[in-house]
Amino acid sequence: MSKTASQRRFDKRSVALKALRISNPEMFSRVWEQYVRGWVGEVHSRARAQRIGDSDERRLRIFEVFTRAQSLAHATGAMSRVVNSLKVIEHECATAVAGLTDKRLYKFNEDCTSRIRNLNVKDRTRD
Repeated sequence: MSKTASQRRFDKRSVALKALRISNPEMFSRVWEQYVRGWVGEVHSRARAQRIGDSDERRLRIFEVFTRAQSLAHATGAMSRVVNSLKVIEHECATAVAGLTDKRLYKFNEDCTSRIRNLNVKDRTRD
């Protein structure tokens, strides 16, 4: 059985990211952050396409973006490093799906990124 083009791309990306994670962790973080921005954009684009009825069977479902991101993180061995970004992608997927059906299904007063950011900020009122 031969590999599809998407499987070859996935293998190529995972090998490159794994090597980058080992050799230059700082650059890995920057590249991973760009991937996350792209995945979030893809989630929004798929939700928009589904909302206006422009989706066809060849398009992947919204949570498939999260599954692919999770698979890439697992393949690169960076699950512990990127767990927060995976939570952000999962939150975006859930928000997009709820927006298509009923927003009450997934209600958040604040998003994951602000909660994560608040955990890392020291209390600045006490000097």
